[in-house]
Amino acid sequence: MKKRTLFSLFSLVAALFLLSACSLFLPQRSNRPAQSSEARKLEKKDSSSKKKSETKESSSSSSSSQDARKEPEKTTDGLPADADHAKKDKIYATGDAKVYYQSYESGGFEAQIPEFKGYTQEKVKSILGEPEKVSTDLASEYEAFQNKELENLKRLVQEQKINTEQARAFLAGVVDISQASRLQNTYTIYSYKNEQISIIFSQEGELLYVTPDPDYLYFK
Repeated sequence: MKKRTLFSLFSLVAALFLLSACSLFLPQRSNRPAQSSEARKLEKKDSSSKKKSETKESSSSSSSSQDARKEPEKTTDGLPADADHAKKDKIYATGDAKVYYQSYESGGFEAQIPEFKGYTQEKVKSILGEPEKVSTDLASEYEAFQNKELENLKRLVQEQKINTEQARAFLAGVVDISQASRLQNTYTIYSYKNEQISIIFSQEGELLYVTPDPDYLYFK
């Protein structure tokens, strides 16, 4: 189960580079100076609030920053146990893993994407049909693939089909798989909808990733 996926240093650097490549995925920082200033003012008024202000933003206008600091929900319910217990109209995330992305002040991050227990290549084709394109050479085209998937995720956010944090989590997953492909790991990629949907299988045939278009994937 893909619980709290912590990325390797190599993958982390690559992921952060891609995440910073598009302003859509950048954390909102415009209010941080004002928040810090207000926090200092509150400390002067009440010294007893000093320790509290060190762990969370004290301004009412910084609620979004406070939310970002909270421990994310990492499990959910209502998902099928495996592919055999899922509906057949699209791909369904399985188990209890909830998609999340958590960044840290140190510059690192933690992310989790769905698991897809029981989804084989044949089962996916029985649900979505034959792929428009099949690729087994991710290692030589990983950079182009990452950039393409970045655009796919950006489009889904702009269309309000997923939120920014979900996009960050899935992008981190893409980068992790892409970097692993450079270490002689073999993957198979199915493409649908003019390459707007990417589905990645491991060498063993395990489904690892689906572009989070709600027309093709159900997840929480």
